[in-house]
Formats: sequence, C-alpha cells, structure tokens
Amino acid sequence: MTHGTAGSGLAAVHLWHRTGDLRFADMVAAAADRLTAAARREPSGMSWAVPAEAVYEEAGKRYLGFAHGTAGIGYFLLAAAAVSERQEHMEAAIQAGEHLVAHVVHTGAAAQWPAQITDVPTAPYWCHGAAGIGSFLIRLWQVTGDDRFGDLARRGAYAVTERASRTALTQCHGLAGNGDFLLDVAEATGDSTYHDMASGLARLILSERAHRHDHVVFPDEYGDISTSWSDGAAGILAFLLRVAFLGPNGAGKSTTIALLCALARPTAGSASVAGADVLTQPHQVRRQVGMLFQHSALDPDLTADQNLYIHARLYGLRRRHARRRATEVLDLVDLADRRRSPVRTLSGGMRRRLDIARGLLHAPRVLFLDEPTTGLDPHARAQVWEHLRDLRDRHGSTLFVTTHYLEEAENCDRLAIIDHGRLVAQGTPLALRAIGDDRVVLHTSDDATARQVVRRIAPSNTSIASDTEGIRLRMPDGSAWIPRLCSALESHGIAVHAASATAPTLDGVFFHHTGRSMHAPGTGPTPAGQARPRRNRRAAHDHTHRPDLPR
Repeated sequence: MTHGTAGSGLAAVHLWHRTGDLRFADMVAAAADRLTAAARREPSGMSWAVPAEAVYEEAGKRYLGFAHGTAGIGYFLLAAAAVSERQEHMEAAIQAGEHLVAHVVHTGAAAQWPAQITDVPTAPYWCHGAAGIGSFLIRLWQVTGDDRFGDLARRGAYAVTERASRTALTQCHGLAGNGDFLLDVAEATGDSTYHDMASGLARLILSERAHRHDHVVFPDEYGDISTSWSDGAAGILAFLLRVAFLGPNGAGKSTTIALLCALARPTAGSASVAGADVLTQPHQVRRQVGMLFQHSALDPDLTADQNLYIHARLYGLRRRHARRRATEVLDLVDLADRRRSPVRTLSGGMRRRLDIARGLLHAPRVLFLDEPTTGLDPHARAQVWEHLRDLRDRHGSTLFVTTHYLEEAENCDRLAIIDHGRLVAQGTPLALRAIGDDRVVLHTSDDATARQVVRRIAPSNTSIASDTEGIRLRMPDGSAWIPRLCSALESHGIAVHAASATAPTLDGVFFHHTGRSMHAPGTGPTPAGQARPRRNRRAAHDHTHRPDLPR
C-alpha cells in the first residue's frame, strides 16, 4: 500500500468512483491482476513479499500489516473486486483475510498481530498492527458476512485502547491512526461504543497539544513537530475533524428511518406510516413497510432465490407463495438469470438490487431505503435508481430514501434536509432550489484586495472565500450583483478578468440552511469495497496518507 501497486491501484479506485472513466477501471483491474499473480499461496491463505525495487532493505519480508503487507493489499483487492466484478479478485481478498485469521495472537479479549509471522506482537498501530489490519477485516466482514473477520476487527479495537495513555499521537504509529480504525468499526457496525472509544483517544490527543508562535501544534515524544500525514499534524487534524463531524448518529437519517419503521421509540412527538401510529400500532407499521439497510442482510453463501425464499417465509408467506413471490421480485429487478448464483459471486450493484427485491417480498406499502447506493460505482448507482424510478412510476410504490449524493436527491418528488437531528427544510427539488443562493466566481488582478472590497458592499449574509479558482461568493440574486461588483472593483483599480454566476443547486440549498457544503470534509460517508476518502468514504495514497475505501 505505502510504496507500491496497491496504493496506486486504490487511487485509481477513487478516481473511477468519482468520474466513471473506464480507463481508471482498467488500471484497477491491471493492478489487481499483478498482485494476484505475485501472491504466494500458502495453506493459511495468500501473502506477498516486499519487492527489492520498492524498498531494498525490506526486500523479501512478508509483512501482515496495512502499510507494507497483507492487510493493505487485501484492502485494495476488496475494492478492486467491486470495480472489476471478477471473482478472482474477491477470492484473493478473502485469502488475504484468511492469512490474517491464521496468524492472529489473542491476548485476553484483544486481538493482535506480529509484523511478520515469526515476530512477537508489539504495538497495535495502523502501520503494522491491529488498527490497520482491523480496518481491512471490518470491511471484509461487511462484504462477505463472515463473522470471523468482524469478530477479529472488534477484538482489535480493544487492543488499540489497552495502552492508549502510553501511545504517540500520530496516524502511522499512534492515537490518530488507532482512532480512525475505531471510527471504521463504528460506521460498519452502527455501535456507538466504538465512536465513544475514538472520542476518548481524541481527548487524549487534545490534552497533549501545545501552542507555539500562536499556533496549535502536536509535539512528538521528543518535542519535535511535523506537519506530515503519517507522523504529524495533518493526520492528527484529519482524525479530529472526522470525530467532530461524523458523530455516532450523523445527521439523523438512519435514526429517522428506525423511528418510522417502529424499530426505535421516539422520545417525543408522533408519527404515522400507512395510516398506522408508530407508538400505538408498531406491529401494524412493521407489516406494511419494507426496509433496505445500509449493509446487506443477505447470506453470501446462499443463492439469490434461496435468500429470498427464506426471507419470504420469515415474512409469513406460505411455501408455494414464497417461491412464487421470490420469482416475481427477481424479475422485477432483472436478476432472474442469476437466481441460482451464490450471493458472494454477484457484483455490488446486483447485490443491492437483490436487497431491494428482498424488501419487496411482502408487497409493502412503503419501502425504506437507507443510503441504497453507497459504495457502488457510477454505472451500478444509475442502474439502482432506474429500478427505483420504475417501482415508483409503474408499480405505484412509495419509496423513502436517504442519501448523501445530491444528484440522487434530484430523483425524488419531495426532499427533506436533516442536519444534526433537525429538519431544516423540505419541499420539491424545484421549490428548495428557489430559496438557495447563487454561486458567483470572480477572477481579478488582485484577489486579496478584491475580497476586501467585495466584503464591504455585498449583503451581510454573503459567504466569501478565495482559492485558486478566484473569489467565490454565495449570495441571493448573484447575476444581478455582478455588474455592481465589477464596477466597484474597477473603481479601486482592480481588473476583473472574468465573472460568472450559477443558479442555486441542492448543495447551495444545503449550504443556505446549514452554513456548510455537502461536499465539505465530514459531511459525506467515508468511502468499500467503500469506505469515505473516507471515508466517505476516500486520493492517491503514499506513506503519508491513510486511505479509505468506497463502502
């Protein structure tokens, strides 16, 4: 990961997810092929030797960890399998996981790993220890459903907190990297305990901060200061921001669904779904709703129709009706030809469509979908939304969808924006955009002075920022303001090379109501096979960058 093919391949994964450019998908597949060919197949799984051309002094060593070994390569192969849809890449990722399972060292409730299998475990850091290995295993558990991987990741979480008070602050060998791993586990499992553990590490980091020349710094154990990602302030601050923005419950979207499905009891207020009260008629609510969770509820070892048959029986359908209904919903999501395929052999997009089919088995009046396309590539996301629109338009289904992709929100008939548990706006996409702010960009001969001039004459609620694009403003009726702004700048001897205004977008609407962009750090998921350049999440990666997969 740190110096080689897995790291550059993961960068291509992120570029593919962001652009849909098939050249990046080809790069991902080629990198995965090279790593699969270079693997040594052992009874315990797959391992890789550090090549001499990468790090000469490390040549031939077979590390288990994330930075230079099995965990980092497995992490990339897991993401590559979602892009290439090739079973050999998924199998290689699973074999990497098997190798780590075979060489774990249990110390009480904690799980640790040595740097190499002949070593003694020393520290649970991201680079060589439980934090980095756990980040891979928790994602492997999400994709495969194999509880061995998930259990070891959770045990690794205890390893990283046992000696926290004696640990450095940084990403590669310290609290920040360990904390990011705990946040990975919190996001994967939905268990806020791990977020609380990460918050505890964040408090330890903050207690060690210092002030030098009016700046906050994070000295290492020798009093030295670095700004790098791996052993300095950049990685520490990124972790602290992630703790602050991601919180155990995020904005409240998943909590809202849990309340409306009568899976959680509200502390105040009331709600009804399909005419049934969630407080007084919870069983009636549950009979009339379907649910698509963020993470798949399918058994990866069973076929598509076996999964659906079992779930149909759990919904109370009789055997004959259950088999007929499984066939019907497979046709509905265009998976009839894969009915006999084990779920683990399906692509990410196919699995998501199968999850949708599962939610439709009992013909619910309302289908709830919690971030249904997170971690899918652009083509698979488009396919899922094509099926959702078909359910709405041809079958009259009511769909309640949460998403952090603004372009997906445009598909909805009505939108609601939730921020930190508050409903801040709702309406049709057209109506919401009407109350957003225009985005104005000015390119001038002196941006620093121009920004001061603009601040004096623009409305007080105008957001003003400057970067390599020029001066960026968010303001009502931006097109009408451009002539006045240009005139004022020219009267101060500042040339305006270009000026533009774009109509409000949903991101502008979100900014209008919350004061920040949906695309700002911490507002999206950490990209999985995806976790979020991370997260969300999730970014070319070298020794100074801790990568995230698309979940």
